Amino acid sequence: YAQRFGEVWVKVGPIFDPPAEFLDSGVEIPNRFYVIIVQEHGGAPQVLAFVIPQDVMGDEDLADFLTSVNAIEGATGLDFLHELEDTFEERLEGNVADAPW
Repeated sequence: YAQRFGEVWVKVGPIFDPPAEFLDSGVEIPNRFYVIIVQEHGGAPQVLAFVIPQDVMGDEDLADFLTSVNAIEGATGLDFLHELEDTFEERLEGNVADAPW
């Protein structure tokens, strides 16, 4: 995306679902991972949000994992785009892209 759009912002992290599973070292194993990609288009941010389960094979269609930022916030308890004006933030975070860019 960076080669295509220039500057992009990427946030990636774990999602832990109950019941918790741990490695022998005591580190919790995430069930899923989120990826949020933001790029500016025409002066306004555009967002792609994905939730990818731990058991992907790597040949799945990326569009199968599209979701909203709101769904990721609900699963993680985090607030990602809080610096935006509230009305714009709600619209942007609630949107699920039709397809990856």
